[in-house]
Amino acid sequence: MSRRLIIKLSVVAFFIIAFFVFCYFQNNYLTVSNFSYESEKIPESFDGFTVLQISDLHNKEFGRNNARLTKKINEIDPDAIFITGDLIDRRHNNLQNIVKFVLDLSEQYDIYFAPGNHEYSIPDIYSEFKTSVSGHIAILENQATEIIRGDDSISVVGFKAKLPVLPTETQKSLFSSDTFSMLLAHYPENLELYSEAGADLVFSGHAHGGQWRLPWVGGLYSTAEGLFPKYTEGMHSLNNTTMVISRGLGSSEFPLRLFNYPEIVVVTLHSK
Repeated sequence: MSRRLIIKLSVVAFFIIAFFVFCYFQNNYLTVSNFSYESEKIPESFDGFTVLQISDLHNKEFGRNNARLTKKINEIDPDAIFITGDLIDRRHNNLQNIVKFVLDLSEQYDIYFAPGNHEYSIPDIYSEFKTSVSGHIAILENQATEIIRGDDSISVVGFKAKLPVLPTETQKSLFSSDTFSMLLAHYPENLELYSEAGADLVFSGHAHGGQWRLPWVGGLYSTAEGLFPKYTEGMHSLNNTTMVISRGLGSSEFPLRLFNYPEIVVVTLHSK
């Protein structure tokens, strides 16, 4: 083999290895996005209350038994954890690791869960998941619960993964104009419906940040909105409703995220 050929093969091998290292880093480096939300409806006793959002994990593991993800969560030490769907995946639905991850977190944190489309696409496995975590986390499917501090409370509502064209009367009844309400709802493109239902602050996911992201362009594609979707990350407001969208942690049918690191969202509440 000639020296020139060896050099060429070495260069090709270098770029192949570099590409795989780059892709691994893009899909496994955990980032934290911090947001602040202020409202007159938030009681003073909840000023500084932190919510950590996990979305679209899709059975992905960050380290053995999600050790790296758990470590990052413990470093943040939130007051509550919201899980906004697609924790499990219809193609990779090994429940053992995901149940252990959730149960371990529940020993230290209050966890509130609303399902995504993947949970509903595998009803038998989702039912097994609910049975496994029953009594340890709050599963909210068109239901509401309260977080109480002293004499004050705020509301946490969870919607099923899909809404009708208009929010139902049952869903509207879960909100009170006098109580600050946070909604867990998987689909971000339904912001108008969430606003009409009466939510103050919405936590959503589903779009995976647009899967591939480009500077000054943003996310390239989501299954719900198609090319160049509007709702892929960050904070969005409509009328009296604000929505926070997580870029998510894992992937599903398309396995590669580019310029779109897995994201943990943290929202700090402030009374006004």
